[in-house]
Amino acid sequence: MRNSELDKLKNEIKALRLQMENQRKQYEEEINYLKSQLATFQRRLFGQKSERTSIVLPDGDNPQLSLFDEAEYEATLPAEEPAPATEVKSHKRKKNTRKDK
Repeated sequence: MRNSELDKLKNEIKALRLQMENQRKQYEEEINYLKSQLATFQRRLFGQKSERTSIVLPDGDNPQLSLFDEAEYEATLPAEEPAPATEVKSHKRKKNTRKDK
């Protein structure tokens, strides 16, 4: 083999090594993210049950528990439209056909 061919192979190997290293870092970040999500869901499912954790206010990347601002938070939610009333046909009860003794 010539020196130029060896240099090409060395450069290709370096490029592949860098590509694999970047991919490994991405996988590690994804694994850490998924582990943190799993821990959060496990705490929610199996952790301490309490009313104070029922409402979580989104604050960008830092969600906080709402202890006193519940009314303010609910005021910011869009109002729900009431369901349209459905009319039901009225009926009369049948007369008791049973004979009392």
